[in-house]
Parts: sequence; C-alpha cells; structure tokens
Amino acid sequence: MNAFDTEITKWLNSDLGGFGPLDWMMKMLASDYLVPPLFALAIIGVIFIGRNPDERFRYQRLAFKAVIAIAMTNWVLAILNGQFDRDRPYVALPDDIELMFYPATDPSFPANPTAVGFAVAVALFPVSRKLSIGLAAAALVVGFSRVYAGVFFPTDVMGAAVLGAAMPWVAGGIIRLFDPVLNLALRVARAFAVA
Repeated sequence: MNAFDTEITKWLNSDLGGFGPLDWMMKMLASDYLVPPLFALAIIGVIFIGRNPDERFRYQRLAFKAVIAIAMTNWVLAILNGQFDRDRPYVALPDDIELMFYPATDPSFPANPTAVGFAVAVALFPVSRKLSIGLAAAALVVGFSRVYAGVFFPTDVMGAAVLGAAMPWVAGGIIRLFDPVLNLALRVARAFAVA
C-alpha cells in the first residue's frame, strides 16, 4: 500500500455519513445491481442492432468479442487475485475507513467490476464511440464509488482499467482462431431467427 492510495481513500471515505443523499447515490452506484447489468444489456442490445444484415453480422461478432473479453478478464482477475493478496481498505486501515458496502472476501487488486466494464467498453468501441465512452465512464464511476465506500484503493481501479482495456485485443486473437465456428454459429442463430 502506498501513500497515494492511503491518503486518497481516507479523504474520499471521510465524507461518509456526512451527506445522506450522496451516501445513498454512492451506495447505489457501488452496488452489483445497477451498473454491471448495464454492461450485459449493452452486449445484448448490440446483438440486435444494425441497419442491414452485414452490419448486424459485424455487430454480433463484436458482441461475441465482448463476451470473450469478459471471460478472459475474469480468468486473469482470478490469477492476479491468487498472486496479489492485497487487503481491502477497510481491512488495511480499520481505524480510518468506514465500510458502507458488504465486506468482500477476495483481494482488493484489481477492481473486478471496473476491469469487466473496460473490457466491454473497448470491445464495443467499433459499434459506437459514444456507447464505448459511456460504458467506460460507468466502469470508472463504479470504481470511484467503491473507493468512496471503502472497498477499493484508487490504484486497484486504475490497474483494472488497464487490464480490462487490454483484454479485447486478446479476445480478437481468439476469435480469429475460431472464425469458421463463430460464423457457423451466427448463421445457425440467424436461420432460427435468434440473431
């Protein structure tokens, strides 16, 4: 843990309980029930948009890329969690941090929801720059709100953003390996009016 993490986390968490509406908003943003489902809805929405069959097919491939990027991100997160057993702020600084969220049991680094959010945002960038920026902003908001709530340190969020942004490149390589299988699956889904 470094001075940057300690001081920023203590400063953000010091306002906890000082303004009820802000605490409520941060608790909602930090929850698993608001922003993370938006990432899933974005992927599902991309499957069905497109002005013509070729564009729809391209977007469906990008949605599949986002799903693979999420899987790869979670795999790397599991590896990193095993390597870096970094205490959460409420454990590392028990006298200075008030927890406003459920006590997580995995290591603090990296911030899982931020990593997944950036993976989706970067994977869907070719669909829409505005959508991608909005998803990246939502991932940062979740990370910030969890720093405020005493669950993550700022560098956990920053490291997660870098990790998540890199995973769509890996997913793109995997898709190229299994291109014929993916194309066949999308054609079958289209034949049954699923895609």
